[in-house]
Order: sequence, then C-alpha cells, then structure tokens
Amino acid sequence: MRKCISFIVLMVLFLSTAGAQSKYFKRSEPKITYGVKAGLNLASQSSPENDGVFEVESLLLFNAGAYYSYRFSRNFIFQPELLISMKGTEWTDRYDNMKDIVTYIDLPLLFKYQPVRNFNVHLGPQPGYALKVLQKDLKTGISSDISYIYNDFDLGFVLGVETVIHDRLKASLRYVRGLVSATNDISYEYKCYNNFFQVALSYRLSDLNLR
Repeated sequence: MRKCISFIVLMVLFLSTAGAQSKYFKRSEPKITYGVKAGLNLASQSSPENDGVFEVESLLLFNAGAYYSYRFSRNFIFQPELLISMKGTEWTDRYDNMKDIVTYIDLPLLFKYQPVRNFNVHLGPQPGYALKVLQKDLKTGISSDISYIYNDFDLGFVLGVETVIHDRLKASLRYVRGLVSATNDISYEYKCYNNFFQVALSYRLSDLNLR
C-alpha cells in the first residue's frame, strides 16, 4: 500500500512539472525519434500463496537500453524499447537469507497518450527473456547460478508517466506488474512474480520529421 501511495504522489509531481514546463517548450516532437535511456529498478517479487513462509525485501538495480518512437498524431505515440533490466529480490525464511538477481532483455511495447506538450501517460505489455540468474547467500557470501529455477520467459504490464526535463532529455516513472511467474516449480514451492518501480532518463539522439 505504501508503494502505491508513493507512486501516486510521484505521478502528481510529474503532472505538476509537465504543466509548468508546457509554456516553455512550444515545439512538439518530430514524427519519428530514437535514443538511449538508463535508470534504476526498485525490484521485488510477490508470491500470493506464500502465506508468510518467507519475507521479501526490495533491491535497487539497473536498467539501460534504447527506444524508437513513432507519433501517430499530436496525442498518440507508439514506442517499443529494448532494455537490459535487472530484477529480483532479497528473501528470508527460517533457514536462509538469499538475494536473487535476474538479468533480462525486456521489450516494452508502449502506447503513449500525450494530453499536453512534454508530458505523456503510457502503458503496454513487456515481454522479457532471462539472460543470467544469480543467487547470493547473504550468510556465507557465496554466489551460484540458479537459472534452472527461473523461467526463460517473463511478461509484465507497464503503467507509467514521462515528462520533458530539457529539450532532448526526458524522465520517466513506471510501475511494472508481473503477469506470469518468474520461477518454475523445480525448487521453489511458490510462484514468484517480478514487480518493480522503474525510473529512467532518456536522451533523444536523432529524429525524422516526416509528413
């Protein structure tokens, strides 16, 4: 609940910032743009059937990649992205204190609604593929590969907001909710879903103002 409240507060701040900036930036973006982006994930995992068997804590991890943006009209934009994104959680049960870190290739397929200049709300599916899975035992400091416990495919749903900071530089805030279990039933008894907040800065490298 606290995370949801924090997210709503941050969305309001983004809206306020966008409203204040709109009078300073008069030009709309070109029809086609592309660029790079990087930021942080506040990542965790949820397990609806856990019933208190173990507890989880969030991890602060990284994301980076590139985007391509196509503007259909003044208000609607389609933006696919290609990201290297780290997810996971720290978990504790009666016997263990572990940290699972999973590196994914994510492909957000986002539809943006831009009600005012320099601000948009966006949503869409985010399929992902697991590249590397490491587990660190926080008691012994030993790390091991546990890729056999995690599924290769991941799928989440993105809801976010974005605003212009200055000219080609933007800031975005997103919440990504896992739709399928990140883990299989080989070693983990309960299904675990990737959920995370993501903040990022994006920089527009170039654009095509096609008509």
